Amino acid sequence: MNHNICCVCGTELLAQYRADVDEDDQWRGPYDHLFPKDKYPIYAIHPDNLLPICHTCNSKAKGAKDLLFDEHKQRRVCFYPYNETAHQLVAVCLEQKDMNLTFRTVLENSDPEIQEKLDTWDSVYRIRQRVDGNFTALIEIVSVDCCADDFKWISATNKIES
Repeated sequence: MNHNICCVCGTELLAQYRADVDEDDQWRGPYDHLFPKDKYPIYAIHPDNLLPICHTCNSKAKGAKDLLFDEHKQRRVCFYPYNETAHQLVAVCLEQKDMNLTFRTVLENSDPEIQEKLDTWDSVYRIRQRVDGNFTALIEIVSVDCCADDFKWISATNKIES
């Protein structure tokens, strides 16, 4: 596993890599307080509560959300990021509906405990929204940038009849 990829989402670099800079002098990613410091001040500087993650996971998706309790104050289960990962359990499926191609993130597991952890991860870090959003944009860009006229020269050179 690339140690410079976010262990939460698996889609972003922790920090941008800089050429001709020693490993010890590379930029480091932000540290997330797994348990928000305003709700759990006793753990604010505890090393096990600090996890290097990407800027989007830390500042945009999670913010000060609580991993232990949801918005209804119900206890939830989550991955322990030092020995478990969610991104290896996330699948992205290509679906074709009529003439449209879409990508859909699948966060499903037959183990109920793992499924509950996936649900928590998605709720807190918004994995599905972020992955589906990136791939949807890619499909839109390709569909706008490419049209059938762009491929006429291929038909002519390969003698493919349309």
